[in-house]
Amino acid sequence: MISKVFRAVPQLIESAQFLPDSYYIDLAMFEHETKHLFAADRIAIGFRFDVPNSGCVYPLGFLGIPLVIVRGRSGEIKVLEMYGKIAGLC
Repeated sequence: MISKVFRAVPQLIESAQFLPDSYYIDLAMFEHETKHLFAADRIAIGFRFDVPNSGCVYPLGFLGIPLVIVRGRSGEIKVLEMYGKIAGLC
């Protein structure tokens, strides 16, 4: 089954069509994607190596939301919405 799918990839690429340029700069399209693709489910925004040790934090932004990836004392990794400044970046 997998090999059948991989054999079809070059054919799919050859017949692929690009999206119009306006798609990439249209604010309404961005808002639509934000609501229906990104905000509707979980999404990967970082890696374990971004917070290698307990106490490490990694601030980032996603869809205009300030976030911070934190590795706690137990080693558990969490993502929190960030309010205010953070000290002790790794």
